[in-house]
Amino acid sequence: MILNYPNGNPFKFFFLTRGMVETLVRCSIPLQDLDKLSAYHGILTYGEMADILKYQLIVGKTMGIPTTDAAAQFGKGFDGAMLADAFNASNSEALAGQFQAASQFQSLVIGQTIVMVAGVRTDKPLPGFSVQEGSTFSAALLETIYERVGYLEAHSGKVIHPAIGEFTLAEVFKLLSIQNP
Repeated sequence: MILNYPNGNPFKFFFLTRGMVETLVRCSIPLQDLDKLSAYHGILTYGEMADILKYQLIVGKTMGIPTTDAAAQFGKGFDGAMLADAFNASNSEALAGQFQAASQFQSLVIGQTIVMVAGVRTDKPLPGFSVQEGSTFSAALLETIYERVGYLEAHSGKVIHPAIGEFTLAEVFKLLSIQNP
């Protein structure tokens, strides 16, 4: 997903579980290349790639934003068909349950890419990641945006109309009001 804000270049956001990050690191896949996931067919299993793609949709649904069709990430040919099958077989309920049970969030900035990891309070921090103080997703997301983008840059400026797969600070505040009444 892309954070679109009035001042500066948009940030790409990727949301992962701790297990997903550990798998990517173990396989030496650069975290800033998550938008090119289909290029790693030979390194990751189809199930691992499908879970990462499905997790993005779960977070997008939680935020209430329309996301791009996951099939665009599958690629062509045999590998694309295998990824599509794995995506359809991926356990949405288990991934959604992991996301909803998260009580600790960590973030890492790599250029214009921000990777957020959802986990539990007992998790040790991942090397290089910052642990957010917010215990809900919306609070941690807002904290990450303010730390990485800046308060004034995220707020002041022209009104942004997000496209599919994009979100603005307005969606974050809406989710914040829902998760933290």
